Amino acid sequence: MGAKKDPSGRPVSLDELLEARERRKRKQEELLLRYGGALISFMVNMPGACKETLLSRNLHALGDAWILEMVRGQNMPLLHREIVEKNTGTEGYYCIGIPPMELKREALKVEEGRPVGRLLDIDVLDQEGNILSRSLFHLEKRKCLLCGEEAAVCARSRKHAHKDILERMEEMYREAVQAGDTQAI
Repeated sequence: MGAKKDPSGRPVSLDELLEARERRKRKQEELLLRYGGALISFMVNMPGACKETLLSRNLHALGDAWILEMVRGQNMPLLHREIVEKNTGTEGYYCIGIPPMELKREALKVEEGRPVGRLLDIDVLDQEGNILSRSLFHLEKRKCLLCGEEAAVCARSRKHAHKDILERMEEMYREAVQAGDTQAI
């Protein structure tokens, strides 16, 4: 039996986050080379220095279930699935044998179709490793969970207390559980 994980997580440094981003990029390139098709690279949008917490693990499990539900429901050929738990945040990789634009369209339905889906970061990469952005589908930039302004602007300016953002994320997760939107986990 594995050791119990701290529900509040361990803070990670900026260097650790940058190293994790580079490892993810190499992993994405390796998977695209090996499997072709399109790639989903999935994490939870987790603010602050603690990226691997009970909340982030629960949200990742929920997102993983929704992605698998999408794949099965649309009869997409799943070529490879891999979940990697790291202190910088759990990473999910899904190689899927359909055109990247089609996959992005479906992934956006997962992110946009449920309120808690807003907490998920589901990137779709094409064969060259380019991330397909929301703007390709004429979607607005993500909004702040607290005030509705552009999330990136609030994050850069640190407009809101970290505690308030986490409380809102917890509330959104509880609402999803109460609404029965976690049947797949």
